[in-house]
Amino acid sequence: MDQSKYPLQNEGYMLEELDGELLLYHLDQTKTVYLNNSAAVVWHLCNGTNTVADIIALLTVHFPESADAIPADVEQTLQSLQDAGALSLD
Repeated sequence: MDQSKYPLQNEGYMLEELDGELLLYHLDQTKTVYLNNSAAVVWHLCNGTNTVADIIALLTVHFPESADAIPADVEQTLQSLQDAGALSLD
């Protein structure tokens, strides 16, 4: 994945907590994506002003004990969100 890309949430998706689970859903479509807490943090950072590299760096600063796993986890999460149609990479 090109880490210079800017992930941006696609319009119409909302993140809600329901019975202890985080659900990302589209208001006009019947799409629902289940997110764990880490994926929800990545989702919030996808605002069009952070590059993939920025997101990895921010998470590495806050979770240094997981620094080795963060790049792959972020890229996998972004790919999953993009595959679900919830995210664009510009």
